[in-house]
Amino acid sequence: MTLSMRGFPAPWRELYLAALFESNASVSDRIELTEKALLERERTLLSDPNSGEERRAIRNALDALRALRLAHRLRKKTAPRAA
Repeated sequence: MTLSMRGFPAPWRELYLAALFESNASVSDRIELTEKALLERERTLLSDPNSGEERRAIRNALDALRALRLAHRLRKKTAPRAA
């Protein structure tokens, strides 16, 4: 099942998309900021029985950010060193 992120009234969407497409050294900071926003939003949704779809989208976003963090670390390890 593919979940759309449209329609969720949460600022985590913008942070998440910015972190995914960040290309400079601030990617780690942006990932951390986004994860905090996602986890905060997830906590606020725990008592809402109608929030299942957004909670699934948040879980998917967190999984993608973990993969992005790993890819960023690998890219930093394999990047050629400046002379």
